[in-house]
Amino acid sequence: MMRSRKPLAVLTAIATMIGGLAIGSIAQADPSDANSVAAPVAADGTPSKGHTITLNGTYSVQQFYTTDVTDTSKELTQATLRTFKYVKIGTYNTNDAPDGRHYVTLETAANLTEDVKTALGQMSGYDSNNNEVTNLKTKYDAEAATNANLDPLTWLGRQMFADTGTPANGQYRIPSGSIKKFAEALKTKATNEIPGTNPAVTVTGSRTDKGSVTFDFGENNEGLYLIVDQTVDDVKITTDGTERYYKTISPILVGTELQGYEVDNASGALTVELAKGVSTAKQDFGIIGSTSVNFLKKGVQDNDKTGLDGATFTIKKLANATDADAVTNKDTFETLFNSTEDGKFENVFGTNHNQASESKTSADGGKFAFSGLKEGTYLIKETDAPNPYNSDTAKGYWGRFILKVTQTPGTNDTDTPTMTTQITNVLKNGLLANADNKTGIVSGDDGSAEHPYTYTNIYDKSQLPSTGGMGIALFIVAAVVLAGGAGVLAVKSRKAKRMLSMGR
Repeated sequence: MMRSRKPLAVLTAIATMIGGLAIGSIAQADPSDANSVAAPVAADGTPSKGHTITLNGTYSVQQFYTTDVTDTSKELTQATLRTFKYVKIGTYNTNDAPDGRHYVTLETAANLTEDVKTALGQMSGYDSNNNEVTNLKTKYDAEAATNANLDPLTWLGRQMFADTGTPANGQYRIPSGSIKKFAEALKTKATNEIPGTNPAVTVTGSRTDKGSVTFDFGENNEGLYLIVDQTVDDVKITTDGTERYYKTISPILVGTELQGYEVDNASGALTVELAKGVSTAKQDFGIIGSTSVNFLKKGVQDNDKTGLDGATFTIKKLANATDADAVTNKDTFETLFNSTEDGKFENVFGTNHNQASESKTSADGGKFAFSGLKEGTYLIKETDAPNPYNSDTAKGYWGRFILKVTQTPGTNDTDTPTMTTQITNVLKNGLLANADNKTGIVSGDDGSAEHPYTYTNIYDKSQLPSTGGMGIALFIVAAVVLAGGAGVLAVKSRKAKRMLSMGR
């Protein structure tokens, strides 16, 4: 087995800039390397290898539970913990040098060698001339062709892990996003459940602390682990009237603790403090925001041009936002809006948030609004209107919209998110103010009280804006005039031709 002069421990140095992939230290060292330094030695002077991994919270112990930790009536047990799965990627192999120093090398788990090689193929990097290499497995294979015993993790540990800079000759600079792809490529191999009979799980911290969770893999099980959170759905908790979300914790690639072994410090930036078997939970979490969307309803008569009261609109929230992609016209909108399929719409309306729809009627000069709208995609349909806007013809021009609400989270759990909306006029008939004639998407108005989305009712085709009705009529008239002109020209042309013939 070959020893690497460049450590896999380098991975830890970039853990904070990877943004979602937490990496613990694994050391590989060579006694001849002048940059090697000793890790802390145990109290009795002997080196040791730990068998635990601790995952620290970044905000609250809530990150590790699927139940509300602030609700003291609910007991916090392993049954309410997030479910994790793990796989051991590599093992520690130790050896003693003649000078009495102790060294450790990392070896890929035998049953995962080919998987690790495949994962290298998902990684990209840059050579010493800053040329991009899109598949690092090809570079590993080239070296392995002359060294059949070359371990893939050993080879990976020799590289430079940084978003900027120039690697040495024969080395490749691997950016942070590429490291994340490496872990993502291996996460399906994490099939061992946590919590389970082994490893044991211990959670520390009170209900108000950041907290931590420790996985104890047992004696002689030290090494490099990939731990993957299996909680797919967002955990949503309401505390003091504020709803928060906690998303899936990102895959964690971390090694158990080492003490008393040499750690290659060739980069000059690493410290032996990295070899502690500790990582941090990388996870998106924050406040779940909501917004109100304001509308102004108008008519085309003198008494309602500035505001039409008595028009009713109904809103529904799609359970699957992509369903809206199939809406291209009035018919496809109606099919989706009127669907009775179970689970098609979310029950988020009403006092108890258990209704699939909600209706509002314009008043006080044509105004109405839908409030408490959270991130997602909504369908809005005009379902009633006052006379004369309620005839069969007029109903064909009733509003049909797709509303998308987007949330941009703050920088931490206590920041109020920014909510934005985008509305599309399905009919593309020019009746929704500031809507693009081709896409139907509104620009300028944002649904705020100051800039409400404005829709005009009509009851006759001739009342359509120039982009939809009168413009077409004028185009047809112009076409007829041109056609008539062509006929006149043709007659005159034939008459002139006869006159010329008679003069010969």
